[in-house]
Amino acid sequence: LTRFKRQNILTNTTVTEGNFRHLAENSRILHIATHSEVVNSNPLFSTIYLHGNNDIKNDSDNGLVFAYELFELDMNSELVVLSSCDSGAGGYLMGSGVLGFSRAVTYAGAQSLILNLWPVRDYSASVLTREFYRGLNRGMGKPEALRRAQLHYINFNNSDPALWGSWVLYGNVGPVRPAWPPALWALGLLFVGLMVLAGYLVYKKRLVV
Repeated sequence: LTRFKRQNILTNTTVTEGNFRHLAENSRILHIATHSEVVNSNPLFSTIYLHGNNDIKNDSDNGLVFAYELFELDMNSELVVLSSCDSGAGGYLMGSGVLGFSRAVTYAGAQSLILNLWPVRDYSASVLTREFYRGLNRGMGKPEALRRAQLHYINFNNSDPALWGSWVLYGNVGPVRPAWPPALWALGLLFVGLMVLAGYLVYKKRLVV
């Protein structure tokens, strides 16, 4: 995503629960590539696995993010990609319907999601991810970027749908556009102000004549 200048990439020991919570609430695009587990018998305890700090006394940063904790986040992400096994699945809870990561992240405020319906191979996920973001970088809408990524995988890797068909998209389907720098916002507002002033002066001149 070269169109987006501000990027934070966390790997290995930096992928802590604390860092995840901070970025989840302060990122336009959030991509999580890790292991997850869906607990069908108790879906609120479905788990995303991050790096733990080995401090058994500190449950707030033990590397386990449960689905019920995602409900508590204050997110405004335009896109969340949870590239992990079965992340798009969920369990049925009486009186609440199907619960899982998708419902939790949507409730937290994410505008669109990409999840996996079944386990995926690392290589397949890496190719799809690269081609999907390449499409977003070119200004495509999310469905078109995903379609092109899947077609690329079929044409250049393997046509087996088990390898490329696990990704599903929910929510807003529009493109993700880079935010305007503050200087451009200022110039835009200045331009609008000048246009309004010019219109007012023309109108006043006509009244005087």
